[in-house]
Amino acid sequence: MKAPFRGDRFAVVTNIPTPYRTVFFNEVARACSGRDAAFKVFYCAKTEKNRNWPFEPAKMDHPFEILPGFHVTLGEATHHFNPSVLGRLAAYRPTVVVCAGSWHMSATVLTSLGSIGDRFRTVFWSEGHAEAVHHTLGLIAWLRRKALSLHYAFAVPNRRSADWIRTQVGGRPPLLTLPNTVDGIFFTRRSLDERRAARIALSIAPDETVILQISQLTKRKGVIPLAQAFSALSDSVARSARLVFVGAGPLEPKLRSIASASSGRVLVAGSVPIDGVRTWLMAADWFALNSSFDPNPLSPIEASFAALPLLLTRQVGNFEELLPSDKIGFEIADTADPSTALIQALTTPPDRTKQMGEAAFANVMKNFGVRQIAVNFVEDLSRLDGTSKSG
Repeated sequence: MKAPFRGDRFAVVTNIPTPYRTVFFNEVARACSGRDAAFKVFYCAKTEKNRNWPFEPAKMDHPFEILPGFHVTLGEATHHFNPSVLGRLAAYRPTVVVCAGSWHMSATVLTSLGSIGDRFRTVFWSEGHAEAVHHTLGLIAWLRRKALSLHYAFAVPNRRSADWIRTQVGGRPPLLTLPNTVDGIFFTRRSLDERRAARIALSIAPDETVILQISQLTKRKGVIPLAQAFSALSDSVARSARLVFVGAGPLEPKLRSIASASSGRVLVAGSVPIDGVRTWLMAADWFALNSSFDPNPLSPIEASFAALPLLLTRQVGNFEELLPSDKIGFEIADTADPSTALIQALTTPPDRTKQMGEAAFANVMKNFGVRQIAVNFVEDLSRLDGTSKSG
């Protein structure tokens, strides 16, 4: 066995800057600075289709560069081709490279191939799990297993992702725990008056019960069946309630059609900036995510920091970590008909709803604090040794 790495130089290769990753990478940079380690993020592009965040380098308090390359959009997906990644990594001389993104992203594959010969070790940041995989058999599944086997270790957010990785690469590869994180301070309520102020700003009556889903308006997020189920609830249950969707996507026209026929029960707010997302979270009573396919979404973590009880499906990869009991919310058992969970939420007394939201907040404060997760991650990277995967 070779000696552990000395003079740590960590790198991340990922697709684009995003607000939530920026917050985490900023904390990783601080943690590295505290232990005299180098850190740099290599981005494949500034943005891509359907990712509407602005490029804000002033907020990126970590060393980074945008890799030269070209980009092709096919359907809803953007594919990045960055052959420059190997030269840029060679100039940086990393000891460990974390690949964050799809397993087949060209920069990820090139980086894993570049690690052959013990130049550095690669860690694949995997959020996948058994219920979030489209191709379980055939050529694509085989290629995925081969590509994953090129990595030395894996960073996973939870047990489900860890179990899935073991089925893909066999044996017991080094696993690093890396929960998804958000800017918890930003989404935490700052005063008892925020709910009232947000409702005034959004023209929501004080006595309305608001269930909020923040997501892309796509089939896999279950927005149509959620809207249809809510619209069909009896007046005795939903008379003073409203379902709000924040986000954009191909199903927005159909969702707006349902909303227009709902007599005001369903509202489609569309895409809003991050401050608008926060305002909706402050105004809401419940957060829902009716996903049929969702590796590890961030929106229910943000909602938990806003002290909202949760309505989630088990297809949400971080379900077990975010909704460990009915003290925090209710499971949506059937994505095609989420009526039962909606009725449970709307018939829960306000004081109990508030207690559940407080339990959700306590849970993420304990388990999803970005600073401690960043420190732990840097320590885990530092402990990776140079043992060859082949022997």
